[in-house]
Amino acid sequence: MTSKQIRFALIGAGMGAETHAIELPHVEGAVFQAVFARNAEKAEAFRARYGAKKAYSDRAELLADPEIDAVIIVT
Repeated sequence: MTSKQIRFALIGAGMGAETHAIELPHVEGAVFQAVFARNAEKAEAFRARYGAKKAYSDRAELLADPEIDAVIIVT
């Protein structure tokens, strides 16, 4: 069965976000598209560690990204 892909972004890069980042690849159709953290270096480190395609430190930019279908708030 083929499912539609849903591109997720995580708002937050702490312990709760780590749990989601670890589990998202195991959810059929889920794509870890982006992560947001107020600190750009933390966002980039989280992206690199967990395989997100993009890192943001500006919420407005993340929310304006047309390649994001859903946001999970984990702060």
